[in-house]
Parts: sequence; C-alpha cells; structure tokens
Amino acid sequence: MFHISSPVNDWPRAVALLPAGYAVKAIDNVQMLDEAKRVNPGIKTILRHWYTTQQHFGGTIEENRQRARDFFATFIDGTFANYAHNIDYIEEWNEYNANGHLDYEIYSRIRWAMAVTWVWSNEYRTLPEYRHIRLILANTAIGNDIPLAVAQTAAQHDAVLGYHPYWPVKNNQTPEDAWQWYEGRWAAMDAAFRAQGITVEWALTEAGAVRYWGDWPNIGLDPNGGWKHPECHAGSQGEYMLSISRFMGQWAAWNRANGWRCLPPVLFDSRPWDDEWKHFQVRQPFMDDIARMVQAWPVGVTTPPPPPPPVSGFKEVLWDLSIDAQAISLNTDAAIQRAIVEDGFFPVEGELSTNVDDVTYHFQAAEHPSIYERRVYWCVFGDWDTVGWFGDPHDTIDDTTSSTTEFDLVSPVDGIPLQVTSPFNVPRSWGPHEGLDLCATDEYGLPVPIVAIDSGVVVWASNLRRSDGEPSAYGSHVIVEHDNGLIAWYCHLETMAVQAGQFVLAGDMLGLAGTTGNSTGIHLHLTLQWPGHGLDGYIVEDVIDPAPLLGI
Repeated sequence: MFHISSPVNDWPRAVALLPAGYAVKAIDNVQMLDEAKRVNPGIKTILRHWYTTQQHFGGTIEENRQRARDFFATFIDGTFANYAHNIDYIEEWNEYNANGHLDYEIYSRIRWAMAVTWVWSNEYRTLPEYRHIRLILANTAIGNDIPLAVAQTAAQHDAVLGYHPYWPVKNNQTPEDAWQWYEGRWAAMDAAFRAQGITVEWALTEAGAVRYWGDWPNIGLDPNGGWKHPECHAGSQGEYMLSISRFMGQWAAWNRANGWRCLPPVLFDSRPWDDEWKHFQVRQPFMDDIARMVQAWPVGVTTPPPPPPPVSGFKEVLWDLSIDAQAISLNTDAAIQRAIVEDGFFPVEGELSTNVDDVTYHFQAAEHPSIYERRVYWCVFGDWDTVGWFGDPHDTIDDTTSSTTEFDLVSPVDGIPLQVTSPFNVPRSWGPHEGLDLCATDEYGLPVPIVAIDSGVVVWASNLRRSDGEPSAYGSHVIVEHDNGLIAWYCHLETMAVQAGQFVLAGDMLGLAGTTGNSTGIHLHLTLQWPGHGLDGYIVEDVIDPAPLLGI
C-alpha cells in the first residue's frame, strides 16, 4: 500500500496495520523490505531498482538477453541474496512502453520484455534462493496499454503485469469514465487478454490522485500534480481518503469477481526529502489512517487444498509407483521438448548434451507413436530458438548427418495450390527480386486469405515504409518473426487482420491478398530473412529463397 523510505517516521507502524496480502515497495533498499516483512509477515514486498543506464532497445534475441543480464547484475548481489527470502517481487524497467510509439519501437520493447523474462526464469529462478521471487513486467503508466505479446510472456513464465492506476481529479471530482480509461485501464486490458485465452496477474505498483490539466480527458502526471495540488484535493486528507476509498471499492469488486488476481495498489509516494514530488507525499500519521481504512477491503486468500487421503486402492498404488519410476518428464517450456511435441512425437530419453569441435550441443531422441519413425532433435547450447532434427544418418548414401534446421511450414496462400508467378532473385530493373511472388486468387479470380506460415509475433502491420513513414512499395504488408527463427514479409495485401505485437499461430489469417503498392495484379510477395537484419529500416538484407522451404 505504500512506497516506504527510511526518513518517514514510524513507517513500520503503518505497515503493521495493513491486512495480509497488501504490498509495500522500496527503491534499492532490500533491508527495509526485510524489516517490513518482519513487522508484518503477511504483506507482499516489491523491490524496484533505480537503473540509470539508458534503456536501449532492438537487436538480436541474445543481445537483449545480455542487456537483461547486465540489468540484473547491477543489484542482484550479496546484499540482495542475504535478504532475498523476504522479497516477493522485483520490477524490471519502468514505464518504457507508450501507445504513441511506432510499431517497430513497440516490437523492440516486446522483445526486451521477452528477454528479461527469459533470463529471470532460466538463470535466476532456477536457484532455490530466488525461486519464490516473481518478476513484474511493463509497469505501464496511465494512458498506455500493454501489448498482447507481453501478457502472453507473463503468463508463460509466471511473471506479473505492472500498471500505475492514477486517477484524474478536478476540484475533488472524478469523471465517470475514469475507471475505463485511467485507474481501471488494467481491467480493460485484462478483459482483452482473457478474450485471447491469456490469464495474468497484476501488480498496481504506483497509484494516487492526479490533477487534470486542460480539458477532459487530459491529466497531468507531473511532479506538481498530486493530491496536494489546489485543483486536485488541495491537500485535504479527508478528500483524498474518500478518493482512495472510491478506488479501493472498485478494485475489490473486480478482484472478487476475477479470482483475486490483482495486488492492492501502492500509493505514491513517501519520500519526504524529495521536494520534486512533494504534492504526492503521504507521511505519518496519515499513513496510519490509510492503513486502518483499507482494512475494510481484505485480499482474498486461497484456502489450501486438503491433504490427499491415505493410499487405499490399486489406482493410488500404481500412481505413486509410476511417479517414483518416472524417467522422463515433459517440459514444453524446453525448446527441444516443445519441438518434439509440436511434431507429434514423444521423447524416449532425457535431454542430453555433448561437445563436438568446441561446440556444445543439446539433443534428445524421439519416436512417433503410429509410424514408428525415430528422430534426434538438437540445437546449439544457448540458441534455443533454432531446433533441428535428423533421422538415422547411417541410412543415407553418403553417411552424412543433417545440420540444417527442418521447417514444417504452412502454405501462405489459403485454399489454393502454390504457384510461383515470379521466382526469387530474378533480375529486375531496380535490382534482384528479393522475394517470391505467389498466385493469390482462386478459380474465380477472387483474392484468397493470406495466412502465417508458422507461429510467431507480428512485427509490423502497415502500408507505410518503416524508415520514413512514406507509402511503401510493398503496399499494405505484415512482417512476422516466426518461432522457427525466420522473419517473413507478407506484401501487397488488400486488408490486414492483425496488428503489431499480436501472437499468431501457423495458419492464422494475416489479411486478404491484394495489389496495393507497386503491383500489377493480385498476388502475394513473400520475403524471408534471418533475424537481426532489416528490422529498423526498409531495405531487406540477407534474404533467402522461400521456395525450397515451402516445398515448391
């Protein structure tokens, strides 16, 4: 419920009054959070690290992961380890996402969220002392939405989405639609995520009343715009209490109806030395008053399930014996096992590793349950996004082992046979044809749906050039970074059915074929490239011929 700081007198007294499940937050002070947890073992503790390094975005998957490692290394140290048992959440970078960013900027921020989550899940939470600490993603400020792909990342890796529910106030009055657009915007995002089958948890890591400026719906989240501003609550603790009470009632109603998936809000701010944000400060004894008031809205606590009944029948005996004897456990978060399961195979041994010519490989054997085919799936250690497989190399004439990634791609033109109208690399007046043109009309000459050749994240969906915002020669085009490592450009569409940041599955519709841009007729121009090239500009580099991968 509070940002806590040492100079605030008697802050432990207020923390001790909070109901179980409420949250307190500190900036780079794990000792304070440890003390808060000892004062009130039932509260949740949140640590924010003040990261002064400029937040760079873009680059390859591994470059983003290295940035994440650099971020964690600046505060995950011996002191942190000593108090980690009393830390429940840590925040990543703060308020870096905005609806006003260009699509490729939003995508680069999605890539960062994926990288920092991956590093925390795979390199920190595997350690027993950090396993209980959950990462809070995004910490998005009012007026900005969290991309669907970030919500999916949170759901997959047991992370939490952060939101700052400030509510606009003009002379002690809050507009009726404030919940939809401001302090309750996280609830609207949650409904959109649930509609896509994604369920997340929320942490309201900053909150409070802010004055409006100009006309509704404009508000000012600035140092001088807090509850003490003359046009907000004018410093009236009673009015601010009523304001907090209104919000808490709405928060509690949502929580009861949605499985208690949202932590209570953390009021900003209790830093008495910080004159810059003085209009937001909440100090003693006002903190005590707030802590007593919020006791009316306890957090729901899930009742632990009863212990299992004693073993009494053959089912229980066989179950326990099978668990004790289990040698292979499916883990679809593991890249190799995920590839095995997606191909309809099952593993017949645990994942192994070996070193060949100073390169470490991970591999796992698998078999198909109906055709009895056996494969070995493999990848280079650390390159978990590129998994290949091969059959028995002893059955080949030249006794060689495949070392290329196998692709199982869906045809991008839905409902018609693949037919090349202009091949890859054919000379053009302006240079070689960097893609493949495919027929995209049915027997009646009508355009067909264009679909994703594999699952992935939409990078771009627009009719503009990526570098300067001018109309693109590709017309309306969609760019998808696919899970198999390929980046695909689907060009000359008539309409687009997706938006940047959206996750798509193989076969999902991206749009309708068309002849927009520099085109003489309805067709699909498909360009394939490897990641890390061309994402921030218009010119495509390192392209490859799609035809062999599509089986043409």
